Amino acid sequence: MTKKVLTAEERFVKENKISSKYSLAKKIDPKLWETITKIEEHYTEYSKNCDAIVKRTLLEILDAKELEGIHSARFRVKTTNSLLVKIISKKAFLSEDKMDDYEIEKYRDLDSSNYYKIITDVSGIRILIRYREQWQTVHNWIWNKFYKGDEYYLKNFVSDYRQNEGKSFIAEKPKVYYRNQKDLFFYEQLGRDIFEFKESDEGYNSIHYLINVDGKYIEIQVRTILDEAWSECTHDVVYKCKNSSKKKELEYLSQCLSQQTIAAEMITNLIYEKATNSGVLFSNKTEGKLNKNNTTSSTDKYPQNEVRDRIKLLEKSEIDFDGNIDSLI
Repeated sequence: MTKKVLTAEERFVKENKISSKYSLAKKIDPKLWETITKIEEHYTEYSKNCDAIVKRTLLEILDAKELEGIHSARFRVKTTNSLLVKIISKKAFLSEDKMDDYEIEKYRDLDSSNYYKIITDVSGIRILIRYREQWQTVHNWIWNKFYKGDEYYLKNFVSDYRQNEGKSFIAEKPKVYYRNQKDLFFYEQLGRDIFEFKESDEGYNSIHYLINVDGKYIEIQVRTILDEAWSECTHDVVYKCKNSSKKKELEYLSQCLSQQTIAAEMITNLIYEKATNSGVLFSNKTEGKLNKNNTTSSTDKYPQNEVRDRIKLLEKSEIDFDGNIDSLI
């Protein structure tokens, strides 16, 4: 029996295991394969330009004297395959009837003429910091270099697109993804009026800035090395898992790992404060809060923390700390 020769379209769907998503997306865009093919052709050259610009921006970060204390920074540009699969997934999520949610609807008419205006995470830079307190230093550098005013924030991704502005700028309100109320309190104390806050049920903790450089978008993510470890494990093992029977268990374990990450970060920041006599998370001092002009204003001191109180008890006692975190939390 002769083996059936797959078309390019059939092979793409099969290799990426997106049969159901592709069928749903094709209901929204009957010429989906033509759309995908044209985007692929355009992206071949476009991605090269993105690569050059994101590398140049990364070098600016690595050369910045103010950022010498960060742990590391790296970049990536989406592969063609990754971009195409994302576009199909976004179209598949649409209902056949139009919705009021622009963040969802913007993908309905996405094609080769506008995809690079709508997909804003084609290029990405990730900055890893050792301690959460270092985020304010990183924020100050990003804000001073790229913020040009709220009028540059996107409302409509297609009509508001700026191709040759001649200057780099932040293109949307920075997003803070936080895990719990304690995390939210920390970020609100530092910059309540300039961020959009999004609670993450999965345990994700990161700050995202969207900048436009020479008409190309770059998403800059800032997180601690502990949050990065959790994120890498979750993305590589849990997010990519195709086994539905195992995925629920893996998601639960990922949430457990997130809680351990929170505990580890809490202890890490306490060590930082003890070593430097500074810090926001556990400090008795009145800290400054960021505003849109990147100046500071006074704010209420951070409340006493249970771990801090336990540490004080340990300092007064003659019992040596055995390194067991359970004795602190």
